[in-house]
Order: sequence, then C-alpha cells, then structure tokens
Amino acid sequence: MGAFFLNYYRATASAIQKERVITPASEWLVDNFYIVEEHTSGNPRTIFLPGYYRKLPKLASGHLEGFPRVFGVALGIRCGIPIVNLNRSLLRRFVMAYQRLQPLTIGELWALAITLRVVLVENLPQRWRK
Repeated sequence: MGAFFLNYYRATASAIQKERVITPASEWLVDNFYIVEEHTSGNPRTIFLPGYYRKLPKLASGHLEGFPRVFGVALGIRCGIPIVNLNRSLLRRFVMAYQRLQPLTIGELWALAITLRVVLVENLPQRWRK
C-alpha cells in the first residue's frame, strides 16, 4: 500500500515539474506526503509508544486474531460508516454501541483515534482507484 502512494506521489511531482494541471487532492498528497508515508510504513506495533501495544487487549479469534481490539473497532467504523458521513456523533454512537457488548479500556479509547487514522489512511488507495 505504501508503494501505491509513493508511485502516485512521484507521478504527481513529475506532472508538477512539467507544469501540468493537477487536482487539489493530488496537490494535498504532494504537500503532505510525509504524513501519509508515516502512517503507511511499518506495522501496527509502530504506531504506539514502545510497550503500549503489548498492553492493549488483543482479539482472540477471527482474521484479526492477535491484533488489538481497537483495530477491529476501527475497521468496523470504516466499513460501517461511509467516509463522507464520518463525524463525531456517528463515531460516538458506534463506539457506545460496541461498548454495550464489550467495554473498552481507557487505553483502548485513547488508542482508537490513532488506530482509526491509520485505517482511514490505508483505505485511501481503494477510494482513489474507483
């Protein structure tokens, strides 16, 4: 997935050098590539402070077995709420509904914002290919 962004960045930078017109989204990517790169490199363990990842409760089964539960919550948010409709109220309702079944720890709630950001950035290549 990081390769997709790198290729897109290079193509856009080349277009800019040739003075071609680019879209606002492409311009944003060129200006903020360092942010995207930071969130698309490495593995899930690298987005948290050292040792913090180990303390997060993990999923015991399913395709995310061994990953922190917040990854499952973040993926559920991404799949359950269209990106264009994502707002504080919908996020709050989603998390509260999840917690009726399985309460999150304070550490998981703190980690959810970071995890959701990573999941949404990882979803960008799929949205741009459409």
